[in-house]
Order: sequence, then structure tokens, then C-alpha cells
Amino acid sequence: MNLLEIARKTIKKPNNETKVFFENGKTEDIIKVILLGDLKSSKCTKDFAKFLKGKNILETCKNIFNFLKENIKYIKDTEGVQDIKSPCKTFSDGFADCKSLSVFAASILKNLHIPYKYRLASYSNLNIPTHIYVVAIDEKKKR
Repeated sequence: MNLLEIARKTIKKPNNETKVFFENGKTEDIIKVILLGDLKSSKCTKDFAKFLKGKNILETCKNIFNFLKENIKYIKDTEGVQDIKSPCKTFSDGFADCKSLSVFAASILKNLHIPYKYRLASYSNLNIPTHIYVVAIDEKKKR
């Protein structure tokens, strides 16, 4: 059985519930919802996470990255809309933006007991974050 087939059997089905947290939310609001999603996301990938575990943190991160790159298409949210999906919904849809991909990656790391942080990035002179990604922390190597 390949990894995609394992994911189909082990990642829980989404409940397809949609909730609007903020109308016209600011960056701070989006971060709050990402962190809330992070708290609830690990149940979804609990049974799947072990299949992405590598020999070390670097290999595990490569496995997570490759799984997401091969199975979840990156699509930016529609202008003016900020969707943050659970890992279950992201996998079911087969597409997501950086926020939902980050929550998915973080849920795997959390299930494997690998510390991580979210990083925000800005690619303009406005100094307003427009991108987010996850950084795993290798405490043994202090990086």
C-alpha cells in the first residue's frame, strides 16, 4: 500500500462544518484562528502521522513536505477570503493555501512530538505578513 492509500484509510473524514470567525479580519485575527485550528487539528492526522516519521527530524520534515507537495495542490485563497481548513478538510479537498498547509504540517509534527513554531513572512515593503509556514525545532541539535 502506498502513502496516499494509507492516508485515505487513516486521515479522518472532515465534518465539512464552516464557521466564520471574523468578517474583514486583520492579520492578527487570522493568526488567532490558525492557532485555534492548531489546537484542534492533531486528532485528524493522529493515525497517519507515524507513516511520515523518518530516522530523524530532518527526514521527517522532508517526508511531510513531499507528502503535501505530491498530494495537496497549493491554491491561494480568493481575494478577500481567508479560509483556514482542518487537515481533514485539506486532505479531502486536495488543495489549500499556506495557512491550511501549515496547520496540516503542524498536526503531523504535534502527533510525532516534534516541537514546531509558525513563521510569518512578508514579501513586500508594507511589512504585513502574507505568508506562513512551519519550522520544526530539533532540540538535540539546537536548531
